[in-house]
Order: sequence, then C-alpha cells, then structure tokens
Amino acid sequence: MKVLIAGMGLIGGSFALALRDRGIADEILGTDSSEENAAEALRLGLADRIVAFEEGIPQADLVVLATPVDTIPLMAVKALNRVNGSQVVMDLGSIKAELCEVISMHARRGRFVAAHPMWGTEYSGPRAAQHGAFTGRNVVLCEVERSDPDALAMAERIFRTLEAPAVYMDAEEHDLHAAYVSHISHITSFALALTVLEKEREERHIFDLAGGGFESTVRLAKSSAATWVPIMLRNKYNLLDVLRELSEVATLAIVSNGAQKVQTRRLAESGVMNFMEDVFISEKMGCEKPNARIFDAALRALGVENREHVLMVGDSLSSDIQGGSNAGLDTCWYNPNHAENPGKVIPTYEIASLEELYPLVMEQEELANVGLKNRRHQC
Repeated sequence: MKVLIAGMGLIGGSFALALRDRGIADEILGTDSSEENAAEALRLGLADRIVAFEEGIPQADLVVLATPVDTIPLMAVKALNRVNGSQVVMDLGSIKAELCEVISMHARRGRFVAAHPMWGTEYSGPRAAQHGAFTGRNVVLCEVERSDPDALAMAERIFRTLEAPAVYMDAEEHDLHAAYVSHISHITSFALALTVLEKEREERHIFDLAGGGFESTVRLAKSSAATWVPIMLRNKYNLLDVLRELSEVATLAIVSNGAQKVQTRRLAESGVMNFMEDVFISEKMGCEKPNARIFDAALRALGVENREHVLMVGDSLSSDIQGGSNAGLDTCWYNPNHAENPGKVIPTYEIASLEELYPLVMEQEELANVGLKNRRHQC
C-alpha cells in the first residue's frame, strides 16, 4: 500500500512510523506546509519522498490528513476532488462535526473515513514522532455509515493491525466528549484554589455566608496557539459549555506564552473570555513558563497570598508542571493519553480527565452540587 501523509508532525509522523513498523505501507509519501518539517521528516525516515499535496494524491492508495484541524476540511475537499473509486481519504483530527458537514454533500463522501486516535503528547514536530504510539489507544471512527464499506474496512484493518480498538460515534457526540476529556486541557493550564480568609475570627460564620466558595479554584489556562486556537474555535460551543460548568465552581483565568496582540484577539474571538477572571500573556508579563515569575505575578494580580491552597494544573511537564514547582505550588499533570513520564519532573497529582480535579479542589458539599447552575463562588 502506498500512503500519502499530509502533516509530518507528532501525529502524522507517529502514524508513519506505525505503518512502517507493522508492514502496512510499502511506500510513504509526505507533505507538510513547513519546508523545515518536511526535510526533517525525510531525514528521520518518516517519509520515503516529500511531494506536493496535489501531486501525491493520485499516487496514493490512502491519503491521511494529520494537519491542524482548521485546515482539514478544505484539504479533505481537495483530496476527494482528486481520488478515484478505490482510493481512501482519512483524517486524524480531533474535531469532526464541521469537517463532516463540509464534506457531507460531496459526490465522493463515501471514500472518506473520519478517525481520531486518542493519543498525543505535549511535543510537536517530526522529532516528536514515536514508535508504538497508537498501540492500546482507542480510535474514534465517526459517521461510519457515510463511508463506503471498503473504505471503512481499510481503516478498521489498519487500526486493528496497530492494536488500536475502534469506538464508533457520530460527529457531534465525538466533539462533545472530546471537549470534556481532551480539548479543555488546551485552555486550562493551571488551577489556583483561593485560601480561606485567615484573618477572620469567626471562621464558621464565613462558611455560613460563602459556603464552599473559599476553597474554589482559580484556573489559569495555556497551550500552544498553533494547536489550541484552531481546536478551540472549531469546537467552540462544546468548550464553552465546559467552561460554563467550570465557572460555576471556580474562577477561571488564562496564562499563555505568546504575543499579546495575537493571543488577545484570538481569545476574544473564541468566546471564552465570558468565563475568565483575567488573562496573563508572557509578552506583557515579561517572562514565560516555566519561569516562576509569571506564576508569582499571576498570583499577585488575583489576590492569592497563601500558596498552600494553590494547585497548578497543566498538560506540559516541562512548562506547566516544572513552572508550578518552581513557584512552590502543588501541581497536577493532566495526562489524558497516559503518556509516560520520563521522571525528570514529578507532579503532586496526575489525572486523565478534568472531572478528576473536583475531588482535589472541592469539599463534599460542592461535589454534591456539581452540575447545578447559579452557584458561582464568592471571591
């Protein structure tokens, strides 16, 4: 089988390794919008040849789209415009509803399979590609009834050979679940639980007035703009539902490494600012994670003094968890894909889903009220 992979980064590169290691592909053609990534993929042996996307389509039995999610719908249309009745196009992106809607009326819709392997790491680029990445990881196949039987069979056979169990969902169901268990991690970078007001003499009366609000969490969020902005915009409404629910029990804020003007505009367009207390962007702060100074400044701005009641949650060991540790905070590594920890940075906690944060930062009364509306805590 000859395979064309568009996007030779973490996912595309790892898929190339998997196809090669399992003897599925006889030849792998690679294409990437970055000439540097394309050259690196060729040097690392992830691809046998680098070709232009349109040039490689007619040569391939299988066209794999592993590019950022905002580019996949258009690339899917371009690929379907050029394939014949025996070729298959498959994407590996984490947003499906918009993609499936865009291609829904295409004459060759049956040649497309929408797939999402539930695996990833904090790293990117061809060098981040890993052997055995998909083994034992679920792959979600969406709207399989819209795929031709032979196209679906090819995808199922590939993932079965990779020992990646298939889970079947419709596109909207997938995006909703992905928002809860995966995408929100690219917004939420660390959580800060505000301390009980220590100077008050009648502590019991404080709790009478504020309930569990004193133990509420301030979450500061972060992720790479190249990755999370397209994802967030494509899965906007599901993500906003998640943020709305989180904002009922926590004060949400964002910290991001990046350019102030660009990040501010993107965040404003996303709609997440309706739920955010504040935003801390490295360009304006004059430092970036894992430097403790950005955490110190965020804590001061949020009025947090007692760090014993602060929990920093993030998906990057080298940036978030190391940074939280540098700032003297308890840390929680969000690791939904069960990636191996090399051991250089040890978090206080490790979770695979964001719901696991609740028992870490909430009292029993608050846990019992999760899901209720209009219970926003008092700062």
